[in-house]
Amino acid sequence: MSSFHLAQSELPPAILNHSIRVFLYANFLASHEGSVWAADDKFDLLFVACILHDIGATDRFNGHERFEVEGADVVSTRRFRSYPAVADYQTPQFNTEGDLEAHTGKHAY
Repeated sequence: MSSFHLAQSELPPAILNHSIRVFLYANFLASHEGSVWAADDKFDLLFVACILHDIGATDRFNGHERFEVEGADVVSTRRFRSYPAVADYQTPQFNTEGDLEAHTGKHAY
């Protein structure tokens, strides 16, 4: 399962859109600031970290620890196929070049 498909199946739409915005902003800032996270070999890891950063707050992954810890445990105990998630982001539905309104505007909430 890709990280995006896990997020899509577990997160409520508003939180999924929030996580997508986190990725879009993080990717933009990394590029703008010349961060090591802007490197091609870090793209998948940045995506997984952003898209799943709230996964510990879901019913399925809610445990005894804080949701941040539960979410980190989810990510650290699975090996995500990152390419399908990245491929999803290259589709027109997730066009990071021009269609931010879908995830940042009034329709995202």
